[in-house]
This record gives sequence, structure tokens and C-alpha cells, in this order.
Amino acid sequence: MPLDHYFISVKELVEWCFRTGDLGASKSFFNPRRAMMGIEGHKRIQDSRPSNYISEYPVKHTFSEPDFGFEWTVRGRADGLWMTGNSTLIEEIKTVTPTWDGQAKPLHWAQAKMYGAIIAKKEKINEIEVQLTYLDIDTDTISVFREGFSKAHLEELFEIARQKYRRALDQKHNWFQKYSPSISRCGFPYSEMRTGQDAIVSNIIEAIDEGHDVMLEAPTGLGKTMATLFPTLKFAAKDRSFLPIFLTARNTNKTNAEKAIRDIQKSGAAIKSLTLGAASEWCITEEEQCDTQVCPYAIGYFDRNKDGILDLNKDYKQYDKKTVLEFGKENLLCPSALSYEMSDWANIIIADYNHIFDPKAGLKHYLMEENKRKVILIVDEAHNLPERARSMFGSSLNLFDLKNLCLRLGGSSNKLKELITDALNLAPSCDPGGEITADKLDSQFVTSLENCKTCCERLLLQLQKNKHREEIQILYFSISDFLLNYKSMKESDRLIIKSDSINIFCLDPKNYLGQSFKKCHCIILMSATLSPFEYFKRWLPIGNGTKELTYPSPFPEENLKVWIEDGIQTTWRARRNTAPKLSQLLTRFISKNKGSQLLFFPSYQYMDLVSDMLIEAMGENFHFKKQKRNSTQKDQTEFIEYLSNNLKSERRVGIAVLGGVFAEGIDIPNNAVKAVAVVGIGTPQVCLERNLIQEHLEEELGNAEAFNYTYVYPGIIKVIQAVGRILRSESDSGSALLIDTRYNLSTIQGLLPSWWKPKFFRFK
Repeated sequence: MPLDHYFISVKELVEWCFRTGDLGASKSFFNPRRAMMGIEGHKRIQDSRPSNYISEYPVKHTFSEPDFGFEWTVRGRADGLWMTGNSTLIEEIKTVTPTWDGQAKPLHWAQAKMYGAIIAKKEKINEIEVQLTYLDIDTDTISVFREGFSKAHLEELFEIARQKYRRALDQKHNWFQKYSPSISRCGFPYSEMRTGQDAIVSNIIEAIDEGHDVMLEAPTGLGKTMATLFPTLKFAAKDRSFLPIFLTARNTNKTNAEKAIRDIQKSGAAIKSLTLGAASEWCITEEEQCDTQVCPYAIGYFDRNKDGILDLNKDYKQYDKKTVLEFGKENLLCPSALSYEMSDWANIIIADYNHIFDPKAGLKHYLMEENKRKVILIVDEAHNLPERARSMFGSSLNLFDLKNLCLRLGGSSNKLKELITDALNLAPSCDPGGEITADKLDSQFVTSLENCKTCCERLLLQLQKNKHREEIQILYFSISDFLLNYKSMKESDRLIIKSDSINIFCLDPKNYLGQSFKKCHCIILMSATLSPFEYFKRWLPIGNGTKELTYPSPFPEENLKVWIEDGIQTTWRARRNTAPKLSQLLTRFISKNKGSQLLFFPSYQYMDLVSDMLIEAMGENFHFKKQKRNSTQKDQTEFIEYLSNNLKSERRVGIAVLGGVFAEGIDIPNNAVKAVAVVGIGTPQVCLERNLIQEHLEEELGNAEAFNYTYVYPGIIKVIQAVGRILRSESDSGSALLIDTRYNLSTIQGLLPSWWKPKFFRFK
């Protein structure tokens, strides 16, 4: 019987076996994407070497462990191999900052020695020279450390690494021995499938098997999450190289995915799932900003993390936020760092969009060729991805914040103050309240920002107790992010200059998303609103042969009554004149429906105007809660609890903004929402950014369709999502009211779900 086979990189092996000490100051302010900036420096050094120097020399060695039931291969690429006569030299190149202490790091020696050990064994070489070359990419300074090692010394180190890593691999192997057969045996976790779920399951399995992408549109309540996760996990269990990653835009959707996996686990499947979150949300200290130089969970982290990971793997199947936070607190381990390390042990990962698509994403390594993982990417609420991607691939530099910081700096930060002043003097200008576009920035201004960034970096390392440390750290990240986005701008990106900021606006996210999509084995895009498919195909670069799946509601039509009032204008210019009539209609609607209700408005201003009229008209009978501007997580929880804790079925009204956090992606518990009213057709506000998108599309699509892509389709998607708050299960029923004269248009009516049977009327 063949042994199970595992792969690990040299770098991963060294990190696991030899890394000790703190998380390091770098986690506080060092931009992870700086590593990308060192690639050019690496190549420059490699190109300068003699002709018999081999760059990116591949190495690998396989260990057979028959007593443990597996074998494993360690592999990697040495930056350089230089063989001259009887001499063999291995070179490892590292990039550093100007604040580097000038000492070669033990971990870097260990990595280079691992390459040397593999080469010495393969080539039967008795002695190898190892060279560490450090490049300061800011000053272009090169420092070299060289030392010779015997084959016996290198093999001894290699054997130590083997023993240490085999313990971890043995635990991982034992789990996989349970995982695959257990999920193969388990059936669908519910007694019966809803209408459409069986078809989704079979289509998902077929698509993954063929390596095709999927666009899945099915209404809220059908059970898309389970119908997608179940077959994906069943398929992935056949081959450990498959890694399902479930991406979603909101924390509430993560909770839904976690519940689905728990239900599959209850049916007998031994699945380890991991949920990732923003570092700031996973912090268990009371500090506002992460500072690893004083955090007890970061100091000595790498002295404790290996035993912590192995202990955590013994007891848990679901590494959700609560589990990792509690374990981190008990074992003095940073939960955020620990959660990322657990990703290599999980059978499925649940995360936010940015964990894969953002240029500085923590899961990017799973899409690298050398990782050899076949990623099955499930994108939940995929209608959100185009706009989220624009945000991820754009950037903003706030000049107003720069000015304010400059006024407060002094003393030990005088140099930074001078550099910020220079940058502000060179910054492009715009009239107050105005905005203009530009193709590029002045090179002197870009240089001034680079100088500010370098100075911030030095201060953060040297001045641990500086009273402005937190602000300097934020500035460092802001400038680093902006500069890197600026240097990687594509033709479809635009610079937008405002009086208080400089913005990089991503017009076409397809150009960026494609870099991640093409590295996945299969992409599954799912949402209640993916129509028209051509609209989403334009923004999301899915492959040829994509399966397009559309399913109607599994619930009886009479469960949802849809009313459309098409006589009240809700456009911006008409709002103040029609607000009294709208208020009267909403008063009637609220009075006719019992239970919790949701009213959605196109803007906060419009919401405030009409809600004041509703309060005056309904008096003490009107119990309501409004969405707050810039609402906190606590505010959002209170809003949902207000609607869901309605056990007496009294009229409770939630008033919110269309397209906001309460309009999609949330479940109000207890089937509480019985009615939803949507004011308007959801079109985004006219602005420079929207006009730029429209102009970008006009030549390709024509004026009319470019307008639809920019304003109409995104708007109607918001409307359908809002109505979706009503039907969440077979027992739900309720009424929806849509209000706007534009629902008269056949183009708008054609975008509404076919299973809706709306009744039109005019309110007198």
C-alpha cells in the first residue's frame, strides 16, 4: 500500500523548527507588501553574478516514514548556486531596512544551510560555503556574510529539522486519516433537501471535477450555503491537495457558513474549519493599536506557538473567533497570528474577500504555484465583489491628516515634520470642494512621500515611547499603501485629486481579480442577485465554460406579496415635494402589517426627512429604531435585537439605508421581519467616480448599456437584496412594497425576479 505523501517548503520547515522570539516590531508597522519590492533587488544581485552562477536553483529531498504511514518532500529554491572548480557556494539574499542592526540572522543561516544540506547530499559534496547577502533596498547597500560548513554539520541540522517537523506532520496525518473516510460516509445533514438543493449539489460536484467555474443565482432561503459547501467538502476529501476557501463580505455570512459546517460535523464528518478575521477584531489587549514590542501575546510568541498549535489541534474541530481568542488568551499567543498559522491545518477556510484578493492578503501564498494546492474558491454574496474590489485596489492619501499631524509634531520628530511639510508643498492642488483627475503625480512629490515613509520607519524602531507613535504608525501604513498602489496602477485606474486628498480609483477590478482567479482550480460565485449574468461576467473574470445556474424560490408564491407603487417620484429633485405623500403611504403600510418591519431609503438625509413625518403622524403607536451614521458593531447588534426580540408581534420598525449593513447579508432571528418597504430603485448617487466608470464602459457597451452598468443594475440588486430579508425559511411570509415611478419602465421590471408576482397601484 503506497504511503501518503506531503509537501513542505524549505522556508516553512525552517520557520517551524528554528524560529524563536517575538512576533517582532515588523508586525506593528512593516508593510507585508514590502517583500514584493525586494524582488527587483534580488534579481539585480543575481544578474551581477558570473555566468556559472545559477539563479533560483531548485532543491528537494524526500523523507520516507513507513512507521508513521507517510512520506514527505521538502523543496524550495536557493537564490543562487555558484560552483567553481572544487568550491560550491550557496547564496541566500535578504532585503532589509536602513534600521537593520547589521547582524546576520540565525533563521537566515538555517534556511541557507537547509539548501546546503540537500545539495551536499544530492551532489555528494563534503563541504559547502554558505553566503548571506543583505540588500538595503532604500540605500542600495549590500552586506555579505560567508562561512564554510561540512556535510556532516549540515546533515545533523537537517536531521534535527526532520525530527521536529515529523511530530507535527504525524498529528496532521492522523487527522487526515479520519477526515477523508468520515466525510465520504456522511449524508446530507438535513432530513430532506429543499427544492433546487439537489440540483445545486450535483452541478457543483460536476463543475469542480471538470475544473469549471460556476455562477449560482438562487433566492435567499433556498439554502445555497449548505448546497455549495456540502458537495465541495465531499469532493475535496478525496484529495488533500484541494483546499476550499469560503469568502464572504460580512461577518454575518461567516456565521452562516460556520453553522453549515457544524451541521455537517454533526452528521459524522471530521472537518477542521478555520475562520479568519481582521487583526484589529481579534486583539485581546486593551490597546487601540497593535504594538508587538510591548504586547505580552507577541513577546516570546515563537517560543510558544509550536506547542500551542499542536495542543489546539488535539481538542478542536472548528477554529472560530471565540475558540482562537480564548485559546490565545490562555496560552499567551496572539490570536490573529495564531489563526493564520492554523490555516495550514484546516480542511476549509472561512474568510473575508480581502484575505485572498487584497494585494497584501494573508492567504495569497495558497495561490502561488509552489504551494501546489488546488483552491476551490466559493465567493458568497458575490454581487458585492466588484465594488469591494474597487476599494481594495484603490487607495487614498489624506492631506488634511498630514497637515494636522505636522502641526502636532516636534522634538524628536522634527525631521519628520520637515519632510511632511516638503511633501505638502509639492502635493497637487485643487480648489476647495472641487475634484480633478490626473494621469500621474509629480516625481518630486513621490520622492518626498518615500522620504516620509523611511523617516516614519526609523522613528518607529528608535522611539518606543514617542507620544505620537500611534499617529506615526498610521501615517507609515497610509503612505506605504498609497505608494505601492500608485506604482502598480493600470491603464484603467485614475488619480482623483481633491482639496484634502489624493485618491487612486480602480475603474475596472477585472484587471486585478484575474490574477487571483486564474490560479484557482474552480470559482463558485453565488448570490441571490447575479442577474444579469453578463453584468457580473464583465467585472468578474471567470473562465470559459462557466456553468450559469438560476433557481426560483423554493417557497410558495403566496408567501411573499409584492406591491409596487409607481406614482410617487423619489428622485433627488422630487424628494422634498413627495415626502408628505410618501409618509402617508408608509403610515398605511406599517399599520396594515404586524410584527417587525424594515423601511429602506436611498440616503440618510431622505431617511431623516420622512422618518420625522412618520413620528409625527403615528405618535405613540410608532416604535422604531434608525440606522446610525457610522454605526458601531454594538449599534448593529442592538438594531437586530430590537427587531428580533418581538415576541408579542407588536409593530416594530427598523429604518435603514438601502445597500447598507441591514439591507443584505443578515438574518433577523425568530422569523421576525414580516414586511419590507423600499423607497427608490437603489441607483448610486451621481459622482465623479461613477461618471468615470460610465465613460470607461461607453466605447465598449454603448451609452445606454454603460449607464445601466453604472447605475441601474447596481441599484436593482440592492432592492432585491432588501426584499430578501423577509423569506428565510419555509414558514416565513410577508409583504414587500416598492415605491418609485421608474418601476413603470420595462427595463426595470425585467430585472425583478421572475417568481415575484407584483401588483401595481397608485396611492391616492
